[in-house]
Order: sequence, then structure tokens, then C-alpha cells
Amino acid sequence: MAKLSSPSKNQLEHDLGKRRLQAGWLGKFFGVDDQMSKFIAALIAIFLLLIGVVVMFVKQDSWSEVMDFWTKIFPFITLVVGYILGKGKNEVTS
Repeated sequence: MAKLSSPSKNQLEHDLGKRRLQAGWLGKFFGVDDQMSKFIAALIAIFLLLIGVVVMFVKQDSWSEVMDFWTKIFPFITLVVGYILGKGKNEVTS
């Protein structure tokens, strides 16, 4: 492993500090650039799944209501997962 020279190490530290300042406190939590949109989408999917599980345990006596709830949120979950998996693929086919 090559050891970084002092100027390049200082430059890397400077660039890292600059990115931290540009990201701000939301950027520290959500990430920056392409990562941010995927992270927020993943949080939405996890939030919807958790709500679905809570509804399953709360409404154990009425499975028709539970299934109705899942039929309403499942399309949103699959939409978010499709966004996460498909994000960044810009291949154009003719």
C-alpha cells in the first residue's frame, strides 16, 4: 500500500472538510447526491413496512381490514423498491 505524501493527504482532508460543509446537517443524515434519494426512498419503504406490521398485530381479529390495508400500501412499497433498484441505470436501447 502506497503511503500518501503530505500535500496529497492535506488535499484529501481539505476536500473531505469541504464536502462536509456543503452537505450540511441534512446531508450528514441522508447522504449526498445520488445516495440521498435512495436513502430517503429506503426510509419510506421501511416506514410503510413497519406500519403494515403494526396494523397486522393491532387488527388481528379483522384480517379483511388488514388485507385491505396491505393492498393499499403494497403498490407504494414496490414502487419505492423499483426506484431504488432502477435508479442510475440510464441505458437507452433502440
